[in-house]
Amino acid sequence: MPVLGPKCTNGNKRFMGQSNLGPKCSSDSDMFMGQSNLGPKCSSDSDMFMGQSQLGPKCSSDSDMFMGQSHLGPKCSSDSDMFMGQSLLGPKCSSDSDMFMGQSHLGPKCSSDSDMFMGQSHLGPKCSSDSDMFMGQSHLGPKCSSDMFMGQSHLGPKCSSDSDMFMGQSHLGPKCSSDSDMFVGQSNLGPKCSSDSDMFMGQSHLGPKCSSDSDMFMGQSHLGPKCSSDSDMFMGQSHLGPKCSSDSDMFMGQSHLGPKCSSDSDMFMGQSHLGPKCSSDSDMFMGQSHLGPKCSSDSDMFMGQSHLGPKCSSDSDMFMGQSLLGPKCSSDSDMFMGQSHLGPKCSSDSDMFMGQSHLGPKCSSDSDMFMGQSHLGPKCSSDSDMFMGQSHLGPKCSSDSDMFMGQSHLGPKCSSDSDMFMGQSHLGPKCSSDSDMFMGQSHLGPKCSSDSDMFMGQSHLGPKCSSDSDMFMGQSHLGPKCSSDSDMFMGQSHLGPKCSSDSDMFMGQSHLGPKCSSDSDMFMGQSHLGPKCSSDSDMFMGQSHLGPKCSSDSDMFMGQSHLGPKCSSDSDMFMGQSHLGPKCSSDSDMFMGQSLLGPKCSSDSDMFMGQSLLGPKCSSDSDVFMGQSHLGPKCSSDSDMFMGQSLLGPKCSSDSDMFMGQSHLGPKCSSDSDMFMGQSLLGPKCSSDSDMFMGQSHLGPKCSSDCDQKPLYWPHV
Repeated sequence: MPVLGPKCTNGNKRFMGQSNLGPKCSSDSDMFMGQSNLGPKCSSDSDMFMGQSQLGPKCSSDSDMFMGQSHLGPKCSSDSDMFMGQSLLGPKCSSDSDMFMGQSHLGPKCSSDSDMFMGQSHLGPKCSSDSDMFMGQSHLGPKCSSDMFMGQSHLGPKCSSDSDMFMGQSHLGPKCSSDSDMFVGQSNLGPKCSSDSDMFMGQSHLGPKCSSDSDMFMGQSHLGPKCSSDSDMFMGQSHLGPKCSSDSDMFMGQSHLGPKCSSDSDMFMGQSHLGPKCSSDSDMFMGQSHLGPKCSSDSDMFMGQSHLGPKCSSDSDMFMGQSLLGPKCSSDSDMFMGQSHLGPKCSSDSDMFMGQSHLGPKCSSDSDMFMGQSHLGPKCSSDSDMFMGQSHLGPKCSSDSDMFMGQSHLGPKCSSDSDMFMGQSHLGPKCSSDSDMFMGQSHLGPKCSSDSDMFMGQSHLGPKCSSDSDMFMGQSHLGPKCSSDSDMFMGQSHLGPKCSSDSDMFMGQSHLGPKCSSDSDMFMGQSHLGPKCSSDSDMFMGQSHLGPKCSSDSDMFMGQSHLGPKCSSDSDMFMGQSHLGPKCSSDSDMFMGQSLLGPKCSSDSDMFMGQSLLGPKCSSDSDVFMGQSHLGPKCSSDSDMFMGQSLLGPKCSSDSDMFMGQSHLGPKCSSDSDMFMGQSLLGPKCSSDSDMFMGQSHLGPKCSSDCDQKPLYWPHV
């Protein structure tokens, strides 16, 4: 493993980096954040350490807020009740924690009484067994029992057969109510779902008997074969609603949906070629690309995208759009939501403004409902009880809010009695202990109700969820009994050991569909999927070991790891990943790929962008080259702004103080930069005094001269 900064300063207490950075990083830092082999001697007293793989081998054993990843904190506190991490983190994490959040092999002793636990793979082996609303993942709440269950992995195998509000995912609710009128699910969910539902929302083969009269149906692919031909609120996707109403005024769909959609709709929402006759007077139209060529010029609620509403109202007070939308949008709108150059004169008094970048330069200073981003609402109300925001939003946000949702330093005084609190990091330190609807993260609802039947959240949810689901879809070792006949099964790692062996459209993840169809030409999957996937597909898209025989003639092939061993050798626009296109075109000047792509890619391209072993002959004169691993061995040696990745720019400028790159970039980069940002073998002479250095693998081989320990894989050893 590459080591970064073998001599990095040992006085830096705020260092943030990646892989083998700062072997001697400060032993006193209590906020250190890094990645892999960072700070082998990092402080043993840090109570807020965050890192990744082999970080902080001596990290504090008393930390109750430790967050990390793989082999982090081998001695992490055994008393922490809020630990959040990943793989082999906190081997001694508290066995009594009722709010634990983690991942794989985390908290081997996690609380056996938690009724709200939500985690991932082998988390909470003893998690509580009484939750009726558990939502989680892999081996979480094996005995949970619910009539409202929403989740994943062995969740609610015995979920109520009478639930009328069930929402779930494949293999969930084998007995779900046959009378539900609000069911929302996915693949083979609700085999008995109500045939009269007027609000059904689902996905693929959902609601085989779904109402033929529904006027509010929302679904996806082959949903509602009998869906109402008179629905005025239909929302769907691809081949949905073959008889969808030609008079609908609220239709929302996608591709070839609503061939006869109303020409008078004032609420139409769609996508591509939807509503060829959509109303020219609609004041609520929401769409995308070539939608509503005649959309109302007076709409006050228009929401769209690109070339939508060329005449959109100049007085709209609710307009929502994107790029070139509403050239005359209202200057008085108090509800405007948009993006880039939207509402140059947006109201300065809006109390509901939601936007992005240069929106609402004068946004109201009294808004109690403000939601935004970056420099929005510098004076946002200090009394808001519904505030939702991000970065420097609501510095004075209400201390009594019972609905506060935010991020970072939001609501320092948020209500301690909220029963609906949703947030993140330091939100609701006193959040209600009686909430039955709590949704959140980190220190949220330490005493949240154990009897809630509508609970949606995370950590310690549903310790006793049911174990007999025949439609389960989850993660790692989930669904040992999943259906062996499903031809549309979608899952994740070790899901569906008996999944259908005849599916030609199977989509899944790791060890899914061991017998998936060998003739599929459109197969899409992930890791070890489709061992026999079609060898003739010219459009195959997959992941790791997918399509061992994928087409050798495709010039547009896009895939991932070991895909297309014979992919076209003449493609000049090929885009792929790992071992894709071993013969990809050697003349392409715009080639974009990944790992082992384009061994012969053009040696003259000055704009080449790729990844690992791409463009061994890429241009040596480019001063703006951007690539990845083994790209541009001859890239320009004079660029002071070069940005690349691994083995890029071996001769990049040695004087740049702002250089940003990745692995083997800028071997001569400036030795005095205190703000240098790069990755692997970047800045061999990077400053030895920088206290803000951020990098990755083999960065700063000559950084700080205070190191007394040789790196594991020092290139000059």
